[in-house]
This record gives sequence, C-alpha cells and structure tokens, in this order.
Amino acid sequence: MMSTIEDLKQDAATQLEAWGLAKQKMQVAVLLDVSRSMENSGFYSNGQVATLAKRLLALAGQLDDNGEVEVFPFGTKFYNPSTPNDNVTPIKIKLSEFTGSDARELALQNKLMEIYGRCEVASISGGTNYSDVLRASREYYFGEAEAPHTVTPVLRLFVTDGGCELSNQPAASEEFIKGSCLPIFDKIVAITTQGEKQFNFLSKEIDQGAILGDSSALPDYQKRCIDNADFKTVHKPDQIHFEMLIDEIAEWLNTAFSFGIISQDLVKIELEKFNAHVAKKRESERARASYFFGPTYTSEKQPHFFVRHKKKLALLAMLTGAAVGFGVGYFGVVAIVGSASALIIGVTTGGIGLAAAVGFILAITLAVWAWNNFISPKDQVAGQSYVPVAAQPQPGADFNRVVEQTPAVTREIQRRMGLHTQKVLKRRAPAPSAPAIAAFSGANPTGMGYIPLPGMGSSSGASSAQDSLAPPSYATVAGDQKNSVGGRGL
Repeated sequence: MMSTIEDLKQDAATQLEAWGLAKQKMQVAVLLDVSRSMENSGFYSNGQVATLAKRLLALAGQLDDNGEVEVFPFGTKFYNPSTPNDNVTPIKIKLSEFTGSDARELALQNKLMEIYGRCEVASISGGTNYSDVLRASREYYFGEAEAPHTVTPVLRLFVTDGGCELSNQPAASEEFIKGSCLPIFDKIVAITTQGEKQFNFLSKEIDQGAILGDSSALPDYQKRCIDNADFKTVHKPDQIHFEMLIDEIAEWLNTAFSFGIISQDLVKIELEKFNAHVAKKRESERARASYFFGPTYTSEKQPHFFVRHKKKLALLAMLTGAAVGFGVGYFGVVAIVGSASALIIGVTTGGIGLAAAVGFILAITLAVWAWNNFISPKDQVAGQSYVPVAAQPQPGADFNRVVEQTPAVTREIQRRMGLHTQKVLKRRAPAPSAPAIAAFSGANPTGMGYIPLPGMGSSSGASSAQDSLAPPSYATVAGDQKNSVGGRGL
C-alpha cells in the first residue's frame, strides 16, 4: 500500500525531529528536469516523479508555513509560464490541494504530466542546461532582497538525469558560486540511468569544488563562499528519501549563520538532538565497517577479539598456509615422479599432488589478501575516518569541508553580499545622469552580479572601490577584529 501525503508528513516530522530541525523553517523549491530523457525512462508517466513530489510536499508541510513547493522546470532553459517573461514565475504546488483523498493525490500525477506537456510544447525538452534555472530560482527568492540574510533559507532540490552541456558549464559554475553567498542549500540529485560519467561536472563542482579559505590554488573568484551543496546519485526519482533530503542541512545552517549569511533568528537547530543523532549514525557506520575484519578505529567501546588481534591472526594464517602449501606441494612433486614407475600408485598419488598444488596456490592467494587488507598501512588510512564523535567538529564547521573562519574569508563573503545589495538598489533607483553612468562604468565590468571575474569584459580587470564596500546593514571586519552577530562570529 502506497503511503499517503499525510503519512509521509509524519515521516518527515520524525526525521526532522531526529536531526534537531523540528522548529526550523525553510522554503522548499525543486528544480525539475523536464528533458525528453526523463520521460523516455518513464519517470513522469509511471508516477516516480509524482512519488518524489509527494515527499517534497510532505517535507514542505513541516518546513514551510504555507505548505507549498515551488517547481522550476528546466531543459535547455528554465520554463517560465509568466507573460511577459520578465518576472520569474515558478509553478506552485500546494499541500492543501493534493491531500484528503485518493483522487486528490492522483491529481498530483496529472499536474506533473501537464507540466511536462507544457515544456514539451515550449520546445525546451531537447537538452539539459543548468545555469538558467539556477539563475531564475536565485532571482525569484533573492532578486529584490536588499538584506538577503533576513530571508527565510531555501532548500533547493535539483533533480536531473542529464549532465550539463559543456558550453553551459562555466555559467552554471558561476551560479553555484553566487548561490553559496545566499541562504540557499542545494541538494543535487543525479539520476544515473544513463551512466555516472556525464555527472563529472557536478561531482567536481560540488564534492571537490574550491571554497574560500581552503588550500586550493584557484583564485578566490572561482571559489564558493561556503560549502552549501550536497551531491547524491540515485537510479530512480522515487529513491530520493527524507534522510537524503535532510542530511547536512543543520551543518550548513550553522556555517551560514557563523559567516553572517543567515540571520540568527532564522536558525532553529536543537543541538542536543542533532549531536545525539550524529553520534548514533556514526556508531552505526562503525559497526558496519568493523564487522569481523573491519578497519581500525578509536572508540569508547572496545572492539571484539578479531579486530584487536587481526594483524597477528593474519600473519599466523599467512605463515601456516605457506608452510602447509610448500609441504604438500613438495609431496605432490614426489607423487608425480612416482607415477612413472607405478601406474596405479602414481594415479592415486598424482591426484593427491594436483590437489596439493591447488591448495598451495590458494594458500599464496590468502597470504597476499591478508597482507593487502590487514598488514599493509592501507587499513590505517581507512581507520582515520572513524574517530570518537566528541573529536568531530561541532555543527557549523561542516564534517566534510572544514574551513577556518579567518578575517580574510569573512571580508570576502561580506563583500560579495554587499555587491548583491548594490545590484538590487541600482535596479530600483531612477535612471542616473550621464556623469553618474560614467563614474559607475568601471564598478562591475563583468556583468556577473556580485562576483567580479578579473580580466573579463575589461582590459585592466580592475574594480573600483565601490565593489569592495559592504552595505551599511552588514557588519564588517577590519584587520583581526571581528564583529559578531548574536555573540557568534560573522
């Protein structure tokens, strides 16, 4: 029996409670691939996208006060149903419209098929480009926000079965960088029915992408402000579950708050519950990894006998196997020689010799396997990730991408946020005079919004002082002196 949206809503509440996010509020958006390959795989017509939509509605019912999911369909570009297309208008799916009866939930499937049909008619289903939908969703939530840190954080689920076209990758990378300085958490899920190689760009951009303050040799303008994204792969859309959707949100919220990207009053994490859940999860991972001959790790709980003495046992097995193998193998050689003079005895002992030779090969194989897995230093490297929870970074440092909060990093993040606000104010201001235009012409030659790329669109690549100023509404950092928000770092 399929779960109803109300059942899923309870499941979502349980997961959020476990992660310490029961009181957290976020806006929920889905950037949904409507390329032909999605329907060629039957994901729309067989109801798998509808199953995903039900889970998102259930999650929105807990995270978002209006119980609403904004859908941004995309293929070669973002599908904007508004007329004219100047204003970004997502397709809104409300929880109240699709709950209460089986017929209403069935209507959700029809709604999604209608969305796919509209995009097919609009001729945007012939490929997959990321940048336009990333830009549209960013502008929808933050395009008019003078103080984006006061906007309710956005959980942006990006679902696609196609890799980003090569020509679109630089623009998509730029959009990921822009989003990292805003209250946006990207949960990117790739559907790998056509293979995983096409998602190398996403894996490189999200899992390995440079972040301000890391040791990467890339210039700062090619780095994200903080790690605000998580990349996952599934085989089908209905495999996207609540644990996958909620994972890493709490760490990101605390990190974003510590750098001033999110206002203090918008972060509602119950740290005790969160830490307890992480401790339980890591203990479960240790238990699976250390079963029988697992990797070494440090833990308050004493490992069982085989883990404590695995090196000694492996060495003993190797020596014993080698000795028996050599001994029986020697006997087999004698038996084969004996078969030349005594046929009956030779056949019998020759069979024993053949079995002995096989046993010798198996013994050598066991010895090599034992060396590679339990005696060489590789198990020590694997074991480094299994350390006591107490030694793990606290929420906000991000378990996977720890970057020191230095004044230089904080200054750069504040500068980028300031450029965003300058852009908003400039768009709202009346048309400037000719002298004002001339004075501003060198402020942002790249036209990239608030992340200037030196050398692009300007022969000098220089930026004016206006680009380096944060707006008055934000705290700034001078030298080693930090201003704090709510008693915490920026």
